[in-house]
Amino acid sequence: MEQVWIPSVDGTTALHHAVIYGHISVARLLLLENNACPDVADNIMKCTPLFYAVKDNDSKIVEQLLDANVKVQARNAFGMSSLHIAAKMGKQTLFPILLKCSNPTNDVNAKDKRGFTPLHFCALGNHRATAEVLLDNGADKNSQDFDGCTPLIIAAEKAI
Repeated sequence: MEQVWIPSVDGTTALHHAVIYGHISVARLLLLENNACPDVADNIMKCTPLFYAVKDNDSKIVEQLLDANVKVQARNAFGMSSLHIAAKMGKQTLFPILLKCSNPTNDVNAKDKRGFTPLHFCALGNHRATAEVLLDNGADKNSQDFDGCTPLIIAAEKAI
């Protein structure tokens, strides 16, 4: 197989599809034996395969992508990183995996296009356990979004 990273019309690659459908052996084959690029983003939401693996809470594929040196700092069309996605979905089990490969202080406080950090998403979704993991890794509970709202204010409003 050659050039398995060439995207389709919508920007997805064979690796995107292997990840989306949970085919870990195909993802491994594409990454290890065919040098598929793990950083190609689709054309619509600008999501890399890592975003889909995080959304689906697939720790094995997340680890494979990290082993292939995927850019964990990549952002989607809304400026969200993989940590934002994990926080929004309440996937606290993925944080240790995602944080081991990069600087946790920078990552946990990264802001999307609205100024939301991953902790904002935890507060919005009432994901208390995920919020605790973020706080243990240096998340700033007083980080303001572009409207001046902090995760602490959101949590107080939601009573989490």
